[in-house]
Amino acid sequence: MSDQDLAQLDKNDLWGIDRWAAGNFSESASATSDIPFYTSLALPFLFTLNKATRHKSGQLFVMYLESLSTTAALFSITAGLVEKSRPLVYNDTGVVSRSERLENDSQRSFYSGHVAASATATFFAAQVFSDFFPDSRAKPYVWAGAALIPATVGYFRIESGKHFLTDTIIGYALGAASGILVPRLHRKKESDLKVSANMMADTKTINLSYVF
Repeated sequence: MSDQDLAQLDKNDLWGIDRWAAGNFSESASATSDIPFYTSLALPFLFTLNKATRHKSGQLFVMYLESLSTTAALFSITAGLVEKSRPLVYNDTGVVSRSERLENDSQRSFYSGHVAASATATFFAAQVFSDFFPDSRAKPYVWAGAALIPATVGYFRIESGKHFLTDTIIGYALGAASGILVPRLHRKKESDLKVSANMMADTKTINLSYVF
């Protein structure tokens, strides 16, 4: 972003749903968002501690990697194609340095990779839990936790000035879809079922394959 671009920024050009977040900036909120974020990424590994799921831990780990790689590929290609200023770029109070407002990373607001990855992890864990324990009374609480954790990450990413509300909503939806759909696809009986995602940076394309 150039100085001229920066001078022409106007939060009134933003959608109403996003406008209220323009100018947000908080380093403490950014640091706080890492707590539920990294916690969510570790949740699927809890299946290695349960006797009913431990013998499937290898397959679950592969599925988890497939879910995360799909989310990462979608995020990477989108971030490379779409330029959108983060909320902190609209902060002209002097709290945010000029260099930070102008740098390339500050134009990567769309969409939230943190929220997408967190939602992938939590909804993956919830889906796998539901598949292994379909009659468990804990299912509503597991799904509630799966929904709440990435929402918390999204809240703090907005407060930190990293993303707008629409960025977190889209990241949430795409991440949750990946976390749920990959385990569902693996319900197939075929042993050679394979789901993979590859990003080709040179041509700015994403390649998804589903082999069965």
